[in-house]
Amino acid sequence: MEDFDLLNLPNPDWGYSLEPEVDVQEYKLGDGYVIREPKGLNYIRDVFSPTWSSLTLEEGNEAYAFLKPKLKWDPFWYTDVTTGTRYKVICDSARLTYDEWNNTVLAVTLKQDFNP
Repeated sequence: MEDFDLLNLPNPDWGYSLEPEVDVQEYKLGDGYVIREPKGLNYIRDVFSPTWSSLTLEEGNEAYAFLKPKLKWDPFWYTDVTTGTRYKVICDSARLTYDEWNNTVLAVTLKQDFNP
């Protein structure tokens, strides 16, 4: 399995976000009563949304070329810059844009993957 960190990108911009995605089954009984139970063992997954806004053209293109063929199906390793924890993730979305200052902007959404 490949490692996104080997691309040696700088740390993502301020505003880096981490949000849990929770999968819970709800059974509505009426009169406001609800029974909730988690779906499976790994019902909480972390979702990372880093953005790099001042990459060189080469850095942006290399990172995008790494992510594009993996979108939504091929997992890889990613290290959370705030905790240093390595996660196995799936790239849910990747957007590459070029700004007026000749910077490359890469915005991605990475979801924790629990498959073996």
